[in-house]
Amino acid sequence: MHRAQDLIARDPAQRWAVETLAERVHLSPRHLTRLFREQAGVGIVEYQQRLRVAVVRQLLQQGVAVERAAEGAGFASARDMRRVWHKFESVNPGQLA
Repeated sequence: MHRAQDLIARDPAQRWAVETLAERVHLSPRHLTRLFREQAGVGIVEYQQRLRVAVVRQLLQQGVAVERAAEGAGFASARDMRRVWHKFESVNPGQLA
């Protein structure tokens, strides 16, 4: 399970499918999903979303435009990034830019 976390953390912009992660860490997708939730306290998708939001936050604080920050963190668009952003952050991303 920690190997899967490491893979995601190394490249949060990568679109990690559960099946791909499971194959890389030699577990079934179901078993990896269960272990991940038990040990990390969140699901794989939420874990990746939190990492991506952290990347966006860091890029915005460095002065990167919202659209570029979203792209750099692996979001399909700034709109998609904002949707996920509001799950975890209380301020608007533009306030950090």
